[in-house]
Formats: sequence, C-alpha cells, structure tokens
Amino acid sequence: MDELTPEETRWLVVGICILKVLTPAIRSVIGKEIRQLYQKMVLEPTYIHLQTSSSYHERFPPSTVDLEYKNINNNAKHPSDCNYDRRVKDELSLAKLFVTPSSSGFTGFDETMDSSAALSILCAAPNYVCNGTSVIARDVRKLVRNEWGHCKIAIWTEAYYQKCFQLMKKLISKLNLPEASKKDFLKDLQEWRQKGE
Repeated sequence: MDELTPEETRWLVVGICILKVLTPAIRSVIGKEIRQLYQKMVLEPTYIHLQTSSSYHERFPPSTVDLEYKNINNNAKHPSDCNYDRRVKDELSLAKLFVTPSSSGFTGFDETMDSSAALSILCAAPNYVCNGTSVIARDVRKLVRNEWGHCKIAIWTEAYYQKCFQLMKKLISKLNLPEASKKDFLKDLQEWRQKGE
C-alpha cells in the first residue's frame, strides 16, 4: 500500500478533528442552549408547542432560515405540508427545525447528531444568529466540513489546512463552553493540527 501524500494526510487529520474535537464541542453547547431556547419559545408570544397548520412560524428572526416542519411529528409521511402537525413538543424537535430532512435523523444531542446537523443548528437557530456564532459556523460548514466531505484532495495544501484550523479554533473559541472544556478542546485541536504538518 502506498504512503499517504501530504494532502491526503491533511485531509485525514481535518476529518478526525471534525469528528473527535469540533462536533463534540458543538454538541455539548447546543444540547444545553437549545433546551433554554425551547423554554423561552413555549412562552408568550411564540407558543411553539401550540402552533397549528394555519398559525405557525415560518422562521425565527433574526434567522432567515425557513423551518423544516417535515422533520418533526412524523410529518414526512404526509404528502402535503398542509397536513403537518406543527406543534414543537420538545427541544429535540426544535433543533430538527433548523436542519435539512437528510440530516434530521438524530435522536439526541449525542453521537447520533453528526457534524452537518450540528453546524446547521449553529447556522440557523436565532440565538446563534444574535450572538454572531452563525457567521463563523457558516464558514466552518462551507470551507471545512463540506470541503472535507467532498474529498477533493488537491485543495488540501498547507495554506488551506492552516485556514481550516484557524476557522475551527475561532468557532470553538466563540462557543459558550466552560473555560476548562474550551481549553481542552483547543489543546486537542492544536495537537491534531501538528500531526498533519
């Protein structure tokens, strides 16, 4: 078997970081923060748990992302969205509104939630739009996670590799993590970055 090229090594290390460092860091934050957001949204004037097919939110400003009601309450089985049950019954259902149907199979804020779903929530949930996390998350999703997923090995130059780590570091630094956890995630990221150089 041939040795890995430097580009293949960098691509591989970024994938490990997405799986072992970045996604767990995001999950640990959104699990708690989506619960808090849900608790606010069941109150007046939102009442997301009481929505009907004729009275529901299409998006949650300041986010401009359309909500995916297809992802909750077994709505995917309905041929028309006019029959959807739009009641958002728990925080997991709230999180699923912010992801594409293909990413909505997670069953908790745990290993079942992949990087695509985790980053989508950061990009679209109103609390992350308000605090600016969504801007960084969009860059990470587009330039790190999606480029890694498309596996165009030639783009994984040393400069691109360093840019990806800068973006992941910036996102982890922006997350509302306890300082000790943030320090540990950033240390892990740095150690993995060095392995791919």
